[in-house]
Amino acid sequence: MTAIADVVGAGADTRIVETWRMVGLAVFAGLFALLALRPHALPYLWELVLASKLALTLAALGYQLAGSATGTATILAADGGLFVLLLIAYLCVRGWRAISAPRGRAASA
Repeated sequence: MTAIADVVGAGADTRIVETWRMVGLAVFAGLFALLALRPHALPYLWELVLASKLALTLAALGYQLAGSATGTATILAADGGLFVLLLIAYLCVRGWRAISAPRGRAASA
């Protein structure tokens, strides 16, 4: 919800970036809800979400090491921490089972 205020308060030079961020947060909230409610219903969703969070974490780490971007510590903490939590959840629910689950079993899992 705070992202809405960020978009409204953004200047012309950052408004599109803040809008992109706000939409991304909403999309990931939906993806996390799907994973929580039906962890084996959608093949490759776990892997897609994990890959996204890992990519952002590695990009932030690279930028931080190069000293070429501000805000990398925030990204490392947020997306890095989220990646670790998602990986733990993936292992706990055996998320890889969604890939080979028969349609009937995946829908009821």
